[in-house]
Amino acid sequence: MVVMSFGAPALAHDPLQHDRHIEKHQDDGPLQRPAAASTLDLAVARSLLISFRETGDDHNLDKAWLLLEPTIESGAASGETLVVAAFVAQSLHDFTAAEQLITRALEFNPGNDEAWLLLASIHLVRGESESAAAACARLRNVPPLVLLTCKARVALVRGEHALALPRLTGVLSLADTGQIPAGLLAWSYSVAGDLAVADGHSQQAEDLYRHSLALAERSQVRAALVDVLLTDGDNDGAWQALDAGAPSLPLLVRRLIAAKRLNRLHELEPEWAKVRQEFDAWIANEDWLHAREMTRFYIDVVDRPVVARRLALINIGLQREPEDLRLELRTRHEACRFLLSVCTSIVGSTGLWIPTRP
Repeated sequence: MVVMSFGAPALAHDPLQHDRHIEKHQDDGPLQRPAAASTLDLAVARSLLISFRETGDDHNLDKAWLLLEPTIESGAASGETLVVAAFVAQSLHDFTAAEQLITRALEFNPGNDEAWLLLASIHLVRGESESAAAACARLRNVPPLVLLTCKARVALVRGEHALALPRLTGVLSLADTGQIPAGLLAWSYSVAGDLAVADGHSQQAEDLYRHSLALAERSQVRAALVDVLLTDGDNDGAWQALDAGAPSLPLLVRRLIAAKRLNRLHELEPEWAKVRQEFDAWIANEDWLHAREMTRFYIDVVDRPVVARRLALINIGLQREPEDLRLELRTRHEACRFLLSVCTSIVGSTGLWIPTRP
């Protein structure tokens, strides 16, 4: 049972701190003989990636990269090392570096299903559905559910969610859960939840996200669940869902949104002030790693729609997933509404009359 609390969550880490620099490898020469990072380093790096997905803590990415960097910089990394490094780069939104690393991994092993799946994800983040579909088609030795989920993600980007949703949920309802790893099932349920959101079925999306989280905790999926609850006006439910998750920047921003709606924002004054200070600094430094979360903060917490609009446009230049497209559209409307109200106020106070087109 989740106990509702309106106090700030106890932070196991500071979700506002991040310091990451991925050096892009320049491969101008012939392929060198693969040299793997140590088995221990790869295992630890993969574990850190899992921790990042669960908690949203960017420090896990920093640590993983430090383990892999010497082998990557040597220019002689194995395919497995390159794939894990690409996961780190993708998580840091350095999609160019991630694609370069994946391309190198596939040169060593064109049948690397993990690499093709990650490459599909990179293309989907950019809204490149044709390239993503081609990557999905290269999957060979994966369970049918993986291939179907990959294709469902492509359908989502193409706006074909109405067809993909019943297909994926139908297969999930018949799946032998005892034979499928929990993490894989959780991923498929979360993709089905994304399809349900796009198709306007909020209750179904909530159920699918909760099913996913029951199988494996993922910060991104919990954020999606909270968004569904906030959209439906279930602010208390959103707060409860936040209490059940690990602290992360996306969840902290959503906690502030829920607190504002519940008239409890004053109880999170230290968190609110620190988030705004850090976001202002990131804007000044043109650090756009968390542009999506910054957009949500400026439009939903501090009511600065023009700033939110600028951030949404920057974000859409980096990633074009359905959530980013919806956010861009929303900031467009809010910024126009704000500017119209300002113009109306100026006209009213000066007594000016501006004719409109017939």
